[in-house]
This record gives sequence, C-alpha cells and structure tokens, in this order.
Amino acid sequence: MTYLEETNYHRLNPEQGFGFQRVFTEDGELDETMAVENGDVALVPKGHHPYGYEMCYLNLMADLLREWRFQNHPQHDRNFQRDK
Repeated sequence: MTYLEETNYHRLNPEQGFGFQRVFTEDGELDETMAVENGDVALVPKGHHPYGYEMCYLNLMADLLREWRFQNHPQHDRNFQRDK
C-alpha cells in the first residue's frame, strides 16, 4: 500500500440523510467510525476506508399490548406508511 493521505467529501440523497464512514488499518493502530452528513469532509490519513454495504436487519420488539407504535424523526421521515 502506498503512503497516501486523502479527504472524502460526502453528498447524500436526500440531503438530510446521514451515513457512516470507517477508516482503519490492518494492524488495528487506526480504527475510527464516524457519522457523516451532507457536506461533511472526513480525513483519511492512512489505511482502508470501505464504502457501505447493503444490509438488512431483524427487529424484535416486546410489548404487552403488541402494538407497533413509533414516530420517525422529522428530518428522516421518508413517508413510510404502516397499516393500523
């Protein structure tokens, strides 16, 4: 690997979104994960900086009423609708 410092400028769609960037070395000397928003710049002094992977997750909830009640943060509400 060559010695290289770089910066990563982030643009997100939609603009109010956010993401995560990880910068790390194989020996573990550097291992940082940061939240980034639209217009943020992250310094990559060395190591790897992989871009995200598609993912899914399983969400388990427990409640005596068994009702799915939630409210999205206004900046991150993408108009998901749930049947009641």
